[in-house]
Amino acid sequence: METISVAFSQLIKEPTKVLNKLTNAPNGKVRLVRRDGESVTLVSDDKAAADTHTNEAMSRVFTALVTTDNGVRDLILAMPAVYPWLSFFEPDEVREFVVEFVETARTCASLDNYIPLDAVVAAWRHTAEIYADPELYAILTQPLGDPDPDLGPVPIPEVDDDDDA
Repeated sequence: METISVAFSQLIKEPTKVLNKLTNAPNGKVRLVRRDGESVTLVSDDKAAADTHTNEAMSRVFTALVTTDNGVRDLILAMPAVYPWLSFFEPDEVREFVVEFVETARTCASLDNYIPLDAVVAAWRHTAEIYADPELYAILTQPLGDPDPDLGPVPIPEVDDDDDA
């Protein structure tokens, strides 16, 4: 469903017209496009409340699933359908992703802020991108050198008498 977009200045000039668009928007949203900044989305109270309730319910479903071995297994099997890039991970890594996803979703639901969940998904997706590129993977996983090089004794710094004052 496409979100209706209007210029931010239209809200200033014709607020009633923009609010009528919000009232009639099928998804309860109107995007205010700003010329000099990030766009802002107006959301009706009903839509915001429905989103919050849905997100809380989904996080509870995920949490309930991971409390049983069968639920974890089913969720692990289902997640690649949602995030196909999970196929680049080993099964134990997919399980780790699912646990982190569920814990973060539950915490986000309690705060009504899902930005951290987006960050978790983005971090795992970026890791999958590295796994998917053998050349990049080789570069990023090569040793950096001797992890404990002995560079000899550290000289005692000279003290400048002017610094004592």
